Amino acid sequence: MRAEVIEITPELAKDLLKRNVNNRSLSQKKLKIYVEDMKNGKWVLNGETIQFNKKGELINGQHRLTAVILSGVTIQVLIVTGVEDDRAFATIDQGLMRGAHTVLQLKGVKNAKRMESISKKLLIWDTTENKENFSTLSGKSFSITTIAEYYEDHQEEIDFVYDQFKDAPILRTCKAFTGVFVALTICYRYNPKDTLTFIEKFKTGANLSENHPILLLRNKLTHRTVKETGRRWELEVMAMIIKSFNNYVSGKTSRLLRWNIENEKFPIPRKKIFEFNREVIRSKAN
Repeated sequence: MRAEVIEITPELAKDLLKRNVNNRSLSQKKLKIYVEDMKNGKWVLNGETIQFNKKGELINGQHRLTAVILSGVTIQVLIVTGVEDDRAFATIDQGLMRGAHTVLQLKGVKNAKRMESISKKLLIWDTTENKENFSTLSGKSFSITTIAEYYEDHQEEIDFVYDQFKDAPILRTCKAFTGVFVALTICYRYNPKDTLTFIEKFKTGANLSENHPILLLRNKLTHRTVKETGRRWELEVMAMIIKSFNNYVSGKTSRLLRWNIENEKFPIPRKKIFEFNREVIRSKAN
């Protein structure tokens, strides 16, 4: 076998793909991620190889080569030629799939899996143009690099909100861990001062009057039904937290808290979007 680093232009990628024999069907999801990373300059030479067997046939790399063509970007790639064992194709990509949490763990981030999940859903929020159409059920995906970089760019904000509520007992019963923190972070961006008081009352449940929006929220999450789990439930929890927050800010009371995923728009926290203020963190820490 022989290995070398070469530059793959869109023209060369087309030629190499002509050697694609009996390869896998293209994953449009993976392809989209690769194209976006290449266009955004996030594609790096990381040691992963494009492989050809002893006959010169492509046995690994069709997604990368296709992404080069679609993006129009030239990238550097490690090419391995002359793979002799005919069983090699069956063993490709059988290793443990890495996620953004692996990257974050290597950088010393605590609770890396949770931070990955929170960051991914916040990315969906940030990239949803009309927030009333926000949904985590759309199957929207991002590359490992994009998710990891998003967390690093927003780490102070995400960690701060996480620290305020991470020990809340209600997290053990609501079965929507990530959704709770995503909703609270979104509220914090719009209205930091009221969000901090909301979090404290939401966490303890102390001194809440009958029909108080936060009491209704706590009761809903504590006494959920067996069916109220999974991704759909998590989205409902996010919406109910924001609805409860809006009622809390406006001083409204109600006998019922619900969000109908079929015919209700996703709620948006009240007050103008907030440019994250590190002074709030310092005052809270002191």
